Amino acid sequence: SIARRLLIPTQHHHNLADTHCPCGKELSLHDPLANDYHIETCNKISKYPRHTAVVRALVSIAQSQGYVCHTEPVLNHDGSLRGDIILPNLQDRLGRATVIDVSIANVGQSGLHTSSQPFAAAAQREKVKYAKYRAACDARGYDFIPFVLETTGAITITAKALINRLLAAQTTRVDTLEQSLETHTAIQLVTVAMLRANAEMFEVSKN
Repeated sequence: SIARRLLIPTQHHHNLADTHCPCGKELSLHDPLANDYHIETCNKISKYPRHTAVVRALVSIAQSQGYVCHTEPVLNHDGSLRGDIILPNLQDRLGRATVIDVSIANVGQSGLHTSSQPFAAAAQREKVKYAKYRAACDARGYDFIPFVLETTGAITITAKALINRLLAAQTTRVDTLEQSLETHTAIQLVTVAMLRANAEMFEVSKN
């Protein structure tokens, strides 16, 4: 997990028991970082446990602050579009309930891992999520917030702002240091959950 945060390869040629991913793709003996990027996006290695781990961590934070949480809210008439979480009592200025969709952006996406722009992968993913969900949420009278992390464990400004809202909306604390520590702890809960699931994906790739 630390290696991925620093973009250090985890798969080296001397510890590759097999030169193939479980999906059958041949892994490179000369580009271990490319192997990591593949493993993080391979359809054969399920990414759902990683996504579920982040959703559960976020629900845990919200519930600890007294929010009611429902998962997989339906956002269209046939049920084909669903968010991850809806918080009926976390409302925007228009009094709309908040729908959250969790997403984990791969920094190894073509061209993005070498970008000089911070959060290039996450920024692109946020745009995709807004395009996919915002109109449907507006039509149903919901506010929409994408909660995007990168596979390194980095969290976006939008996601951090959501955590701050969850922690601050139902408290009267004025101690900014205490609030900062609580925010840090909450972010750590989410990122550790994701990184642990990341590590499990790499373990699966070795089997």
